[in-house]
Amino acid sequence: MRKNLASAVAAPRIDERAVGAGTTVRFALLVVLMLAASVAVVLEFTRSPEGWGCTLAAGVDPTAGSDRAAVVNRAGQTPAYQACMAEFAPPPPWWLPLAWPALLLAVAGLVFLGLSAWKARRGRVVPLAAVDPEGEIHRTLAELAAVAGLRRLPRVVVDPIATSTGAVVFGSTRRPIVCLHGGLIADRHSNREGFRAVLLHEFAHIHNGDVTITYATVALWRAFLAVTVLPELVMTVQSLPSWPNSPLWSAHAPGVTRGFVLTAFMIALVYLARSDVLRTREIYADLTAVRWGAALHGFAIAQPPMPAGFRGVVASLAELWRTHPRWELRWHSLTDTSALFGVRALPMFLIGATTTLINDNFWRYLKEYQLAGWWVDQAVAILAAGLAAGAAGTALWRAVAHAVLTSRPVPSGVRAGLWLGAGMTVSELLTGKNAVYNWLPDHPEVVLLFVVAGAVFGWWTARCALLAVSTWRGRTLRPAMAVGLVAACLVLAGWLAWWQGGGALFVVGWPIDLDMMRQSVEQAFPGPFAEHQGMLSAIPIAITLIASVNKVPLALAVVAALWVVPLLAWTIRPGPARWACAVSDEVPEPLGVPVPSLPRVLLPGVLTGLASWGAIALVQAAHPQAAEEGGLVELLYLAWVFVVLMGTAVVAAIAASALCSRYRLFAGLIATQVATLLGLAGAFVLGSGWPEVGPIITLVVVSAAVVSIIVAAVGSLFGKPRVPVAPRAHVTARRACVAVACIAAVAVAAPEWIPSSGVPEPPTTQLFGPAGTSSASPQIKRLQIVAWRRYGGERLLRRFTEESARFVAHVKATNGAIDRSACGPLGGITRAASGYFRFPEPQTHEIWQTFITQVQRVARECERAAVQTSMLWIEEAMGTAGVIKARADTLERGNPTSLLPAPARELPLPDWAGHGGRDLLLRFDTGASRILSYVDEVRGRVDVTRVEPLCTALAEVTLDASGHFRIADAEPQRRWSHFIAQGRKAAQDCRTALSRTDTALFRAALRELDQAIDTARSVLPR
Repeated sequence: MRKNLASAVAAPRIDERAVGAGTTVRFALLVVLMLAASVAVVLEFTRSPEGWGCTLAAGVDPTAGSDRAAVVNRAGQTPAYQACMAEFAPPPPWWLPLAWPALLLAVAGLVFLGLSAWKARRGRVVPLAAVDPEGEIHRTLAELAAVAGLRRLPRVVVDPIATSTGAVVFGSTRRPIVCLHGGLIADRHSNREGFRAVLLHEFAHIHNGDVTITYATVALWRAFLAVTVLPELVMTVQSLPSWPNSPLWSAHAPGVTRGFVLTAFMIALVYLARSDVLRTREIYADLTAVRWGAALHGFAIAQPPMPAGFRGVVASLAELWRTHPRWELRWHSLTDTSALFGVRALPMFLIGATTTLINDNFWRYLKEYQLAGWWVDQAVAILAAGLAAGAAGTALWRAVAHAVLTSRPVPSGVRAGLWLGAGMTVSELLTGKNAVYNWLPDHPEVVLLFVVAGAVFGWWTARCALLAVSTWRGRTLRPAMAVGLVAACLVLAGWLAWWQGGGALFVVGWPIDLDMMRQSVEQAFPGPFAEHQGMLSAIPIAITLIASVNKVPLALAVVAALWVVPLLAWTIRPGPARWACAVSDEVPEPLGVPVPSLPRVLLPGVLTGLASWGAIALVQAAHPQAAEEGGLVELLYLAWVFVVLMGTAVVAAIAASALCSRYRLFAGLIATQVATLLGLAGAFVLGSGWPEVGPIITLVVVSAAVVSIIVAAVGSLFGKPRVPVAPRAHVTARRACVAVACIAAVAVAAPEWIPSSGVPEPPTTQLFGPAGTSSASPQIKRLQIVAWRRYGGERLLRRFTEESARFVAHVKATNGAIDRSACGPLGGITRAASGYFRFPEPQTHEIWQTFITQVQRVARECERAAVQTSMLWIEEAMGTAGVIKARADTLERGNPTSLLPAPARELPLPDWAGHGGRDLLLRFDTGASRILSYVDEVRGRVDVTRVEPLCTALAEVTLDASGHFRIADAEPQRRWSHFIAQGRKAAQDCRTALSRTDTALFRAALRELDQAIDTARSVLPR
């Protein structure tokens, strides 16, 4: 012990208050986690099992083994699914999930008050005067309270039964109660230094504000168990007996298991975080007491040493659950404060896990009530990221500052970030958000991006701390740390918002279906795509990334924080580090790692950015009228500008990393962003302004940042750091350069708010690709059909039957006169049926679509007051509805071989023509003739905007024709079927040719239209 004492005196003393301990932020993180978990618990145990029925009605097979089909099915029928959930499985009132955290806080408040009353109850403790009639102890306590800077001596009681030589303080910081153990009173004369040390330690708790936080933590923990954990376990256990015999058990089992594991994980998470906060505050109370004059040997309490081997590992794990650290650790912290400044793996893991759970639970609440959106997601992410940055970032700043002041190796932050990312990854997997019905998501490897994000966060934060420690000259480091932590919060919040809003989709649906995306691109950007197949292969992926990144509201602010905040270090005037002198008795020279000169940082970006102007000029020369021509020309222009700027960013990052090896990360970020901004400025000057390049600005800026991080990481792994060149004292010039860069970073965000139609957003189904055909088991197929009928299908069919009967009665009552008010209900049925789920069986779904078309014809003929035709279509729709019911009954019985075919009424040619056939032929003839006449008139110089609606109208005519009656005569029916096939192909080719600017295909479509006109005219001889 004397050897330890001597080493403590010889080592440089670092004030533990140099940077905040971060325990208050960690306590806040713990509280918010418990509140968020309470919200999630209410949503979970009030969730109606009818939600499974809506899922089955949507045609989802939960037992299929892949979640992608389920996601695509629901995404393709989102309005129907939301309507079903709102009617049959509505969430609880919005206030109920919020009332549960309020209940948790109320119960915790009662427990908090009860703890003080219980500990200070009569029969357990006695007033100090009862054992100190002469006031000797009271005078000693008053003297020590004055040393501790307390305004008045707290209330003091004695526990005469307790034989230990300790004390405890409880109550609250404003009204603390100090309880002295009987053993301490008895031993005060033989061990005066120990008596002073114990009392100063308890007074330190009061001075540091630990009392309220300590007992609030205990109260919240107990309330959390009673109000949140226990109800969740009870509800889960009660639901178990009804599930194992269900055919959906294989889909339900992963969720139930994850629920139990997540509950256990959260219990462990909260308890470990709580214990870590309390242990840290004990050590800080020891240090405060020593600073007030408590003797070090007053804390020297004999304790068996930590065992070795396996027993030592077990003992170390058990130590993590203790709320008070071992005396050996406390003594070591008193003699060497480096243990307080280290970044430990467990707290970082806990912070990461807590961050993801907070973000996910609050997001689930907002999504449940359809309040989620990009800005709302960003706000939730800022809350979670702010707490995480405050806790994890503070630990990293403390570690870097201590390493610099004691001339020890500076931590890179990567290891701490990996643990932070590991915690986020585990929580993300346990929540099951991306594994709908399976044990793991379809692509769990994508979740490992959390580990990468955590490593980048830790690396950037630690490097930012090193830069500030090396350059800051203020009286305290806290202002610089506050700026750095705010930037770190933005960075982490941007990542969480991107993941929550779009990144998580890749866990279910990666890779992207390129064929569907190509079709979308060809339709949105007409042009000769056959000549640019290579570019067409890359553009769909780029568009998907643009759609996911552009929607993050603070994406550009995040990138600006990554490079502007470090750049501010070059604006600080050289001088003595006053903050270091205030917290350490020995300040090393030089302090930290000197920053390189500003020209070394900026020149790579400036030179490569200016060089990009030449490449952009070539691109502009190749596409001189990109904005005016639009279509594929504009898309190619944007693609080549993106390629030029990314190449510029790579060169700038490599050059900056080579020149500034000590600060590779920041040098690369600054250089790539300067080069990118200059390149965008070149596109602005040489092109038509921001609207021309606006759609890719966010993607370019974000991609440049990613490129610089990758280059810096590779350089750090394989490159050797060099001694940086110290900057000169021209601080005014440096500040001017930094100011210009900051203004440019702010200005580049403006185009994000300029509306642009340049880049389409890919639909969710295009992101995942087609769901594929369902291969559900007969039992699941029966459940799907039962659900389809129960949750709206049967009601729609019954509603049609009732409204049809009313319509027929109305016609009879009015002797064939139709009141158009009677047509409205039929139109309502059409809209409701069109918005309902697809029928789970493909062939029956085609009949269902025919039924919808027939009801549409009823409503249309009703509006035209065509009584006879309306009645005819009602009879046809009634027959189709009967077939749907019969097929559904047969499928429910599990006998698909006896399904009824779709009804097909045949009419004599005159009746067929009078009931809509002639109108369909006339509509097609008129529309096709207009196209042919227009093409002849303009002599081939076709305006796409005029022809495309005409082709779309022809496609609608052929669709109506395919649902029309058949002709009883064989030869006219053959011609009619031939006409439908010709017209459908001609309309489709016409639209495709216009979207692709394919002249040859458009000419072929015109020939097909001419042939279809001839066939249509042959159906009804004149």
